[in-house]
Amino acid sequence: MANLISRWLTRRGYGVQSPFAYHIVRNVIVECLPFYAYDELRERFGKRKNEHFLQLMLRLANEVQPAAYYLSKEVCTETLTAYIHAGCHNSKAVENVEPQANISLLVAAYALEAENFYQHISEGGCLVVTNISIHRNKWKQLCKNLLRASFTVFDCGKYALAFRKKHLHPTLYSL
Repeated sequence: MANLISRWLTRRGYGVQSPFAYHIVRNVIVECLPFYAYDELRERFGKRKNEHFLQLMLRLANEVQPAAYYLSKEVCTETLTAYIHAGCHNSKAVENVEPQANISLLVAAYALEAENFYQHISEGGCLVVTNISIHRNKWKQLCKNLLRASFTVFDCGKYALAFRKKHLHPTLYSL
């Protein structure tokens, strides 16, 4: 019950003290206003059951402006790629993560998979894990030790975002 009250209070950014985290919550995760490409993408791909997640990925790509992004095989679809490109037209998909790769946006299906790739996320980049309920403890460990501001979102399914920003104190927000 306390967890539900805590999530309700932070659902629109209220109670979040970090200016960066507040901005991400208000303008990326729970943005209520229609975005510039929603209608065009809905017309092209039709209404999708995961449309909230796809729209979040568009807003996230718009925020991060990734020069390079990587989608794991389990989540890589033409629709997700189109939403990311609508958010940042200059993004390039990386097929294979090489040792020297520098990726600004990485979307993984599971926390164990993310653990293999997190070191390739550039400063200011973002990691998205779509099935957060699987390997939840691994996700918390990854966020605490390696990344900084982390957001677990329960509204549109269970997924999580983590940003690599060295100047931030490690914090896990549940929305």
